[in-house]
Amino acid sequence: MRGVASALLVAALTVRFVSVSPTVRLGAPARVEVATVPGAICDIEVRSPRGLVRTAGIRPKKAFDSGRIVWTWRVGKTMRPGTWTAAVDCLLGEQVGRAETRFTVK
Repeated sequence: MRGVASALLVAALTVRFVSVSPTVRLGAPARVEVATVPGAICDIEVRSPRGLVRTAGIRPKKAFDSGRIVWTWRVGKTMRPGTWTAAVDCLLGEQVGRAETRFTVK
């Protein structure tokens, strides 16, 4: 056989934001809610102008029977204000999906 090539095809998994705190004050809670397929495992990555944010509440979660996942965390009082990014990656079997949004911290 000449020129045989193989490709890994990955099915797309729908991930969409249901709600995001549009503006968050330093020291206040931030909230992100996504909708995906029930049972999907999703991880959230939050970035401030200084880089990756690591805090309680930002960890992988499994979608409820409704397909919803909610993350809530407190924005530290010493964090840098500005435009932040939240990216959610989800996996279910061989299906993967990603959604990204921005919000403001004051």
